[in-house]
Amino acid sequence: MKFSVIILSFNRREELRETLETVLETTYRPLEVIVVDNASSDDSVAMVLREFPSVRILPLEQNIGIAGYNIGVEHSSGDVVVLLDDDSAIETDALESVCARLENSPDVGCVAFRISLRGGQVVTCTWGEEVPSFWGCGAAIRRSVWDATGGYDEDFFLYLNEIDLAIRIWAQGFRVVYAPECHAVHRVAKSNRASGRLVRYSARNAVWFHLKHVPWLWLPRTLAADLLSYFWLALLGGCLGDWAKGVTEGFEMRHLALRKRRAVDAGVLSFYRKNAFMWQSPLRQLWVRRGSRLNTRPSDV
Repeated sequence: MKFSVIILSFNRREELRETLETVLETTYRPLEVIVVDNASSDDSVAMVLREFPSVRILPLEQNIGIAGYNIGVEHSSGDVVVLLDDDSAIETDALESVCARLENSPDVGCVAFRISLRGGQVVTCTWGEEVPSFWGCGAAIRRSVWDATGGYDEDFFLYLNEIDLAIRIWAQGFRVVYAPECHAVHRVAKSNRASGRLVRYSARNAVWFHLKHVPWLWLPRTLAADLLSYFWLALLGGCLGDWAKGVTEGFEMRHLALRKRRAVDAGVLSFYRKNAFMWQSPLRQLWVRRGSRLNTRPSDV
């Protein structure tokens, strides 16, 4: 089973260097490493070419967001794709654990890694065995499943792309499982992290997610609950204008989601209702997220 590690990078040269150093120390083989650079201006591409000759670099002419992962996977040759951010890294034996999971469970389409921060805090510590999403800074997906689902929705650009892909994996009949033995460290680089941008894209993509996947009967309640949670984050962060802009963009460009609409079946719907924040009441949303910080990934469900 060959693994392809896909790293998306944008103007984080030093973080990317640290990530590549740790990835190349992993013990699993065969392994290929691909960096997709989203038009960085900080010499990231030259650094990779100069210091990591075994790594394949795909420089893009413009920043296309998470669509860069799709390009990386398209150019990969592995049976499994491992998704990392430019500021995340896996432990040396993590891929052996992923391989064991996939070989022993052919119905598993995606393995979500245990994610910890630089200081040691495990942000996925409350996750169960089967999960409605994963963090894009540490996950492994069968290439066949990626191809069957179409990978990330490029319209999303940033945020909620993981939960959107995860629900399509479940809809294909595969499971998304949390494997705490597969560990990744997310260093959470401070550069290129804007609170307003997070709220704007999350609110917009929440509208699109629901229009794509949620049965009409449930859509008003679940969308209201999800948007209310991001309203709360916007209120805490002082960026209500970004929230309003995101919601407006979501509905104005609703055709982008509606043309891909395929409501999930009852089994998947029931699973997401029990496990994801968006299916809970607005009051429950506020209670659960009242202490959230704006740099929390929206896929942390």
